[in-house]
Amino acid sequence: MYITLRWITNQDQNRRAEDFAFFVAKRKEYAAQIFAKYRPGSPVAADAVTFVEKTYKKYADRYDSFKFWSNKPNNLRAMAEEKEILISGLVLPNDDAIVLYELPYSMASDYVHVTALALDGVFPTLGTPYVALGAKEPKRILDAVFGATQWLFSIALRVDTCRQVGLQAEIDAAYREFAQLVDGL
Repeated sequence: MYITLRWITNQDQNRRAEDFAFFVAKRKEYAAQIFAKYRPGSPVAADAVTFVEKTYKKYADRYDSFKFWSNKPNNLRAMAEEKEILISGLVLPNDDAIVLYELPYSMASDYVHVTALALDGVFPTLGTPYVALGAKEPKRILDAVFGATQWLFSIALRVDTCRQVGLQAEIDAAYREFAQLVDGL
């Protein structure tokens, strides 16, 4: 999500934001059609298709793909490779977002697409019997909460930079107060 927002706000913001909106309309159209496909004869599914066609059809028709929206080859990676122009003063290699694509996004994809890497923790040790456990893993929950919070914060800062909301000034003020507390110890 952050890579997408970064790419939209990095340059040609109006066209990119409009393209993304058309893509969202295309996804809504696709979702309604798939719902109707798997619920044939359902009045709820029929209503969903009618609503989406009435509300979003003219926008969905302006976009070709329901899978990809940036019209870039390799979609998200290509968006991450674009050099930063909105935020000046970044030092190479941090003038793009490729590290975000290659690390957290790629690792999350292992879990979304259930690759062998994601299942590594449940593979039995060679030569030992496999035992299935139904235990909750608080560390995974903590990691998910921390990761989601970190990315929401990054998104908020990107919006602040792009729209000049003033969030960074508030963060700096709060940090100064905290720093004074720590410095006084």
